[in-house]
Amino acid sequence: LHTRAPAAMDVLAMLQQEDDNPRGRGVAAESSGRVHRDAASLDAAAAAEDQRKANKSLKLSLREQEAGILHLMTARSIFARLRVPEPSWDEAGRPVWQVPGERFLQRAYDELKLCCHPDFSAHPRRREGLAKLTEAYETLSDRNGKRDEVVAAFVAEGVEREMRMAAAGPSAGAAADSAASMAESMAARMRQKLADQKMTARKQAGTGGGRGGTVSPPEGLSAGPARAPAPRGVAEAGVSESEDEAIREARRVARRGAQQQAGRKKRRVGAAAG
Repeated sequence: LHTRAPAAMDVLAMLQQEDDNPRGRGVAAESSGRVHRDAASLDAAAAAEDQRKANKSLKLSLREQEAGILHLMTARSIFARLRVPEPSWDEAGRPVWQVPGERFLQRAYDELKLCCHPDFSAHPRRREGLAKLTEAYETLSDRNGKRDEVVAAFVAEGVEREMRMAAAGPSAGAAADSAASMAESMAARMRQKLADQKMTARKQAGTGGGRGGTVSPPEGLSAGPARAPAPRGVAEAGVSESEDEAIREARRVARRGAQQQAGRKKRRVGAAAG
């Protein structure tokens, strides 16, 4: 007896239930994460696979992910996380700030999410970085309705700090210098930490066993041909350009804050003398 050939829809249903079919809906396919659990057709599963490949092509190196997450975790304010200029204030203590556009915020979010979003990052602290990034984006875009409150609180804190510095008299300038010195010290600690991590990785790579193991050169000697000198900051710590840019950004923010405070104090002294 001849059996009836399976219809096309029957074959589709069989393929979707096969565990070893990468585009099916079996346990193996679900656990691999290559398709969505609720894929209703092979076309939807194929689209999910294409998206996975596209995400993989955008992934950053672990070093670049580390630099981005370090920036998010150490930013001095919620504005600095998205590299948005911080609010200032006028003589009456009222906020002076230009609201960034939606396109600017979206572009900043898209760039930073590559270092901490689970679709792109495998860093162990990606969830913490993503929480910081999401909070900054939703607040500055006012999706959570907290933007005005955050701006007002930031300005109030700045005005209060400025009044304390003015009351301190000549020590105010020293306080501004101290803030810049603290930023410089933090940048130095960041460079040292990254340099230590790189040295540890080199030692681990140099002690690999077996015939394929490599031997690290003695300290002070360089293995291989000489390379072109790296930019200052990168050469000092052996960090990538993106990490060095995060360090420079921290310095710029500290210097800008100290200059703004010194300028406002000078205007107040001039107004009092007049």
